[in-house]
Amino acid sequence: MTPSGWKILSGEEKLILKRAIERKEERVRNDRGARRPTAEAALPELTPLHQQLYDRLRQLRKQLADQREVPPYVIAGDRTLHELAAYLPHDKGELLSIHGIGKQKADYYGPLFLKEIIRFEAGYGPLEKLNTPATGMSAPPVTTRTYDAIDVDDLGETVLETGELFAEGLGPTEIAEQRGLAISTIEGHLAKLIMAREIDSLDRLVPPEKVAEIRRAFEEVNEPFLRTVLEHLGEDRFTFFEIRAVRAFDETRTES
Repeated sequence: MTPSGWKILSGEEKLILKRAIERKEERVRNDRGARRPTAEAALPELTPLHQQLYDRLRQLRKQLADQREVPPYVIAGDRTLHELAAYLPHDKGELLSIHGIGKQKADYYGPLFLKEIIRFEAGYGPLEKLNTPATGMSAPPVTTRTYDAIDVDDLGETVLETGELFAEGLGPTEIAEQRGLAISTIEGHLAKLIMAREIDSLDRLVPPEKVAEIRRAFEEVNEPFLRTVLEHLGEDRFTFFEIRAVRAFDETRTES
């Protein structure tokens, strides 16, 4: 045995393996020099109104965090709030498609976030779900969700003004012209009024024969998307608002 070998056996020197050192140095270089690809897609840019909703959701998150004496990120991360403001979920199924929301958070905090989104849209009119620029993919489509009834107190002044004009006998197109708003905005207001049970009949919004046909279509189509029901019925004969109005009317009047 060589003198160096005796020193190692006696503990005077340590055995250092060159290959182990080289492998360790290589791992360090790889960790420092290479970034792992992220699975997160780029977030859509928020419009001014979507940004206002995002700020409202941040305020709600802070209130919840203060009440529970936990950091805000425990309630929801910034990315989660961004997706909530961009994709506008309205039910638990859509909520579960949001980054950072699992079943437990959907059950515990979901109703509070959903109520805030609905309250915001009641005041400003329905917002458009934003697309994801990085992929060109749309946010989850509007589903045949169970529409929750809205309290009249949660309706904004602009929605109530539309309701007053509708009560006076004006139709959606006439209201849009008089108020200088898009017909889609007025239709959104009317949908909220239906959900608040301020409109007690669909007769002036959807012809009775269409109402019956729409209800049959919901029974026939086994997919949870309003758009699918519209395509089944034919976009040349029905409008998205007619589908939405009938569904909202029926479901907010079958609640126990």
